[in-house]
Amino acid sequence: MKTHCISGVAWALALSAAVTLFAQTPAPSGGGQTPTRPAGAQTPPGGRGGGGGRGAAALRPKALDTTPDIPFKVVPNFMKLPANVYMGEGIGIATNSKWHIFVNACAQQTRNFEFDQNGNFVREIGKDLYGFVFCHGIRVDAQDNIWVIDEGANSIIKFNPEGRVTMILGRRIGFPYNGMEPAVKEANPAPPYIFNRPTDVGFDAAGNIFVADGYVNSRIVKYDKNGRFIKQVGHRASGPGAFNLLHSLVVDAKGDV
Repeated sequence: MKTHCISGVAWALALSAAVTLFAQTPAPSGGGQTPTRPAGAQTPPGGRGGGGGRGAAALRPKALDTTPDIPFKVVPNFMKLPANVYMGEGIGIATNSKWHIFVNACAQQTRNFEFDQNGNFVREIGKDLYGFVFCHGIRVDAQDNIWVIDEGANSIIKFNPEGRVTMILGRRIGFPYNGMEPAVKEANPAPPYIFNRPTDVGFDAAGNIFVADGYVNSRIVKYDKNGRFIKQVGHRASGPGAFNLLHSLVVDAKGDV
């Protein structure tokens, strides 16, 4: 069993809502030792990971009581940045087949750093790219292509393993020469290639691309491996077939979203 080292960037899984578009297969469970609670520490009200607020106990998933903790080890100063380069607000993290670590950070603009498995700085990907405004995550596919989700530029940008742009889904809105422009409202149906604050991207075994067009249009869009539109699901509303805010997505080995 490998123990993963985490430093500087928080790994987080938000399972507040699970939406299945097709069938879904449970992920295999992992092993490992459970961290020991410090002496004198008390269990939060409602068990592990308890939260505050009225009705919190009723909304708390029962699985938290039986699911084992994920073992971890904190390594101080694991990621080593060059002089005068700073991480900023860490948004996303991913690894490739070599266990290189890719960090997506916002420090006045989107920045993407690659580190080797020992935390040594390798390079910055897409420095000062026009499509980088405000990041919302980073993914690496099975071919080690690097995908950056940029909420501010309304774009999903694909880099090959060498760090060159090979595909852009969506487009950045042009500079408002006539002063401040009102925010673009949700569209139903939304245009196939125009996003409104996208949040995530995923892939199936055939290379099809799934985009969570998340904050405003609240839909999932499917494209083929070449970026051609196939179909979309959902819109911003309440009720069956609708979403409120799609903040993330995961595609499993069977292609279930």
